[in-house]
Amino acid sequence: MRAAALLACRSRPLGRVSSRQGPRPHATLPTRSNRSAFTLVELLVVIAIIGVLVALLLPAVQAAREAARRSTCVNNLKQIALAALNYESAKRTLPAGAEIQVPEHCNDSSASDCRGNPMYIAIMPYFEQGVVEQRYDYKQGWSRWLNDTAHGGANAAANQELANSEIAVFKCPSMAVFLEEKPRRDYFGITGGLNQAATGFRGKVFNDGVFFVGEQGVELAKVIDGTSNTLGLGESVHPNLYGIGNGYGINTIGGPSAWYDGAACVGDAAKANCDLAKTSYGRSVRALIYALNFNMIQSFGVLKPELENDLPFGSMHASGANFAYVDGHVEFLADSLEALQLGAMATRDGDVKF
Repeated sequence: MRAAALLACRSRPLGRVSSRQGPRPHATLPTRSNRSAFTLVELLVVIAIIGVLVALLLPAVQAAREAARRSTCVNNLKQIALAALNYESAKRTLPAGAEIQVPEHCNDSSASDCRGNPMYIAIMPYFEQGVVEQRYDYKQGWSRWLNDTAHGGANAAANQELANSEIAVFKCPSMAVFLEEKPRRDYFGITGGLNQAATGFRGKVFNDGVFFVGEQGVELAKVIDGTSNTLGLGESVHPNLYGIGNGYGINTIGGPSAWYDGAACVGDAAKANCDLAKTSYGRSVRALIYALNFNMIQSFGVLKPELENDLPFGSMHASGANFAYVDGHVEFLADSLEALQLGAMATRDGDVKF
């Protein structure tokens, strides 16, 4: 029986194994729909994000740049203040803010010959500008450096090389106008501001500070309020009547002061006839009469550039200006300080309580 079963199995046809394999999957070709690329919407989103980031970062970059400019401005003021102190160490007195007149050339026919020189030239040897100071002729009067024969006379052209000298320590890098004026000066000595001495042709006259006009400077011993409490120099960006360039966008107003601008006796060249009421010194030194960045046009409704003794202190920095004290340290004073308080800080012997 077993043999019969085996025989039956052998007699069955064996199943054929097909050599044909099953279908192989075909490789999928890349199509336009699954390629890597931005859609228009995605691109617009990316651009919008970049714009937002730039808008967020730009103020920070601008603030950092202004901080650097302000730091340079502080260093400039400090150098000028320390130069004045070094002058005092050598001469035993601070420099006069500006001479009223140059005695050697005072006469009744030419007031231009008489105009007194400013303190900034006298202190040049103390901040590495001695070469400029040595070439300056103190006996000519500062108006001889102006680029016009009406004020500069016959020597105007010959003096222009020196008069156009750009002295970096006198210029605040935050100043956004008058950039083309090479001899521009943005810092002014302070004549005072608490006790008015006279009212003159060019505004109020003060001499209760440390850098007022006259033939002689102040001894440090006479700064009764203390050199660390008394303001000596500050920023002022307000153009004057006879400055270089145009001021306030009006071509009849002079613009900023030059480093060689000094004082003058208005209306009379004779030395014997000059008094405080005739003193014009706003191109060289100024008094702290108003709050910082005081807008004279808005407040008075009219621009009076001829009153350049009254021009306020101020700066291109936000909310205030830098000031150097007599001892050489520099502070940033806010616009919010009252004019009376500023005037008290500018006087040398006002018995002011701090």
